[in-house]
Amino acid sequence: MYRLLLVTDRQAVRDTFSGIPSWEALGFKVPRMMDSCESAMDCLSRHHADVIAVNLEEEERIRLFKALDAYPHLPIMMASENPEETLRNLKEAEQVLGILHLDYSNDPQDMETQMLLARHDFFRHFFAEGCTDEAKIRRKLRLMRSRMDPDRRCVVIQLEVEGIADYLESRWHYGVDRLEVAIRNIFGAQEHGVRMLLSMSNDDTAYIVACPMLGTPSIEDEALLQMTEEHTASGISHVEDYIGLRIRKKDTVILNSLLELPAATRKMHAQDQFSA
Repeated sequence: MYRLLLVTDRQAVRDTFSGIPSWEALGFKVPRMMDSCESAMDCLSRHHADVIAVNLEEEERIRLFKALDAYPHLPIMMASENPEETLRNLKEAEQVLGILHLDYSNDPQDMETQMLLARHDFFRHFFAEGCTDEAKIRRKLRLMRSRMDPDRRCVVIQLEVEGIADYLESRWHYGVDRLEVAIRNIFGAQEHGVRMLLSMSNDDTAYIVACPMLGTPSIEDEALLQMTEEHTASGISHVEDYIGLRIRKKDTVILNSLLELPAATRKMHAQDQFSA
């Protein structure tokens, strides 16, 4: 059972959470309830929590979010007085927690690695399903403690992994999942306030996303594009040098925000199919 900490100064929200008939059926223990940043941080210092649900006045909420930097792997969900929204948010939290707490008995993972897996799982589904629900995207990013700013302009580069079927059969004997992890580790980076990550959408297509992080200085499109292209070129070279796999850049776009990703990648994919 997951442990949830509710932090709210609104009685209606407390009543909604108190009114949930069976926390065990949702995969959670009955939550602890606090009403301020100070009481929440004191509780976290004494009791384990797997996720924190928050509904506070703006000033107190900002204080709490800043204090939670001390717990970078603790998922954050927004608490609501609406029962349907609450159940939806709890379900989304449970899905993320399921990834964070996967049993790797033969291959132990630290929480930072698990959080990265959750983020990559999100982006894989983000590309595949083409989610256009802005509120859902923001909820997911908050749950995964992503610092990518969904409202900033970002760069997306489409890559093609050449001859991957033959490579997996003749040269790589550790499975496609480990190959993806190896490639992600090479391309993943954080430079000058910009987070760059790679997500595989299928066996031979990948996307690099470069997005400025929350609270970082503004960056001109030209500088962001140059940084991303240089990083991509370096990653392509490293992949070929270290694991002998060839990757080529196919397309590059600059988006107004991270929220435009699904539409942009669908367009890239359609153009690719047409040109083929």
